[in-house]
Amino acid sequence: ENRVESSIKSWSNYAKLISKERITDKDHWQDVRFINLDISENDNLQYNPGDIVIIQPKNSTETVDKLYDLTDINDGPVKITHKIYNGSSNKQTEEECFISGTWILDSCMSVRDIVQRYLDITSIPRFSFFELLASFATDEMEKERLQELSALTGYDDLLKYCYRPRRTILECFRDFPRTSTTLTLNQLLEVVPRIRPRWFSIASSQTMHPNEIQLLLAVVRYKTTLSEPRVGLCSNWLADLDINYSIPICLTKGSLSFMTRPLDKPVILIGPGTGLSPFRSYIQTLISHGEADKEMVYLYFGNRNPSFDFLCEDELSSYANNGLLTLTCAWSRVDPTNVQYVWHLMKDNADLIWSAINNNCIIAIAGNAKRMPNDVIETLVNIVEDKGNLDRSSAEIYIKSMENSKRLQMETWS
Repeated sequence: ENRVESSIKSWSNYAKLISKERITDKDHWQDVRFINLDISENDNLQYNPGDIVIIQPKNSTETVDKLYDLTDINDGPVKITHKIYNGSSNKQTEEECFISGTWILDSCMSVRDIVQRYLDITSIPRFSFFELLASFATDEMEKERLQELSALTGYDDLLKYCYRPRRTILECFRDFPRTSTTLTLNQLLEVVPRIRPRWFSIASSQTMHPNEIQLLLAVVRYKTTLSEPRVGLCSNWLADLDINYSIPICLTKGSLSFMTRPLDKPVILIGPGTGLSPFRSYIQTLISHGEADKEMVYLYFGNRNPSFDFLCEDELSSYANNGLLTLTCAWSRVDPTNVQYVWHLMKDNADLIWSAINNNCIIAIAGNAKRMPNDVIETLVNIVEDKGNLDRSSAEIYIKSMENSKRLQMETWS
């Protein structure tokens, strides 16, 4: 009989999955889903443009079965010893503060339940994982190898073995079978981190869709040097769920705070890919209140090819055709001799953007943090330098002042 101290939060709100339609072409490499969640049974759930929905995913049954094949953990009941957390406690992490009060679990759970719901066995292990595993190892050869990987002098080896190919904890267990098969449940809980909730920008307006939360979800799946493709836990879990499944959720504020009403100044919204999400929410809210206008709302959207990944094409085109916004789209894979990203089209529209800046506009950027935000900022600096007849340093200070005064805001993710 195992006893496990619980530090796992109860999720008091649930949303029912009502659709998960793929909105990119079936032959396109990137699978993007339109996720629609029914929140009608949660009277207390209210959200605004820019807000975030937090979702707690689970491991798949297949993934849990693989762990059982690699370890000798018994699938018996586990008694839970609860820790009580107060929502206002300063000792809690930010993540733990979303729901105050007591974290509740069933007084007795199976090991399989714990593994499926709480252990992030498909994550990329941290440096400490190899140190801990080495301390638990009894096989001398495996212990020596684990110590090599966890030594500071072995970091290049660790990069090659684990971080570059994105090897998972589960795959590391497979590579060290004499150690993984001797782990106790408590050691497993010590070695494997908790599944953390995932954050998604809400892509819908509650004024237009009062009982729904809609998301634009990129399903993460890619190849490395390893034989099996790498997959994102939460995105694949959501994409594989059955319709009407109840998903544990909670809400929090995002980093975009400008999306208020009434609309009294121009807004330039730069959201390629799923970065469209918070801006779709805002645009729908403006439309619901009769405040959207093409002279006030400028949306820059971008992706690879309009034939494959023009997200929400009919909706955005309809808004533009009806004078509700000015839509500018960049396509990076249509013409190999003329690769276009959103910042290229911003440069083409430098006069319009400079005029909007002089009219006290808000500029917002959302999307992948890898390169796009820096290129957009660089373009804005160039526009201010050129159109404002400023030197480079003064233009950079000007853009920084816009950021400090919240006239330039960003929400990016990796």
